[in-house]
Amino acid sequence: MVLEDRFILSLAGFYEEQKRSNMYTKFDENGRVVLISLYVDDLIITRNSKNNISGIKKQMSLVFEMKDLSELHYCLGL
Repeated sequence: MVLEDRFILSLAGFYEEQKRSNMYTKFDENGRVVLISLYVDDLIITRNSKNNISGIKKQMSLVFEMKDLSELHYCLGL
C-alpha cells in the first residue's frame, strides 16, 4: 500500500496494526470493531456486527476504485 492510501485510511479513523502492516482497525462509539485487511489488490472488510459493512464499502469506494465480490467464503492464511 502506498503512503497516500495509508494517509486516507488514517483520515477515515483506521489505525494501522503495528505487527501486521496489512491490517487496519477502527472502533466505533459503541465499541464495535471494523477490521480491514489488504493484500496486494484484495481488500477484506469485517466487523463484529453485520450492520454498516455496506456503509464502509460505500465510503471506501468514494476514495478507492473498488469492485464488490460479495461475501468471503474462503481465505488462505496471510
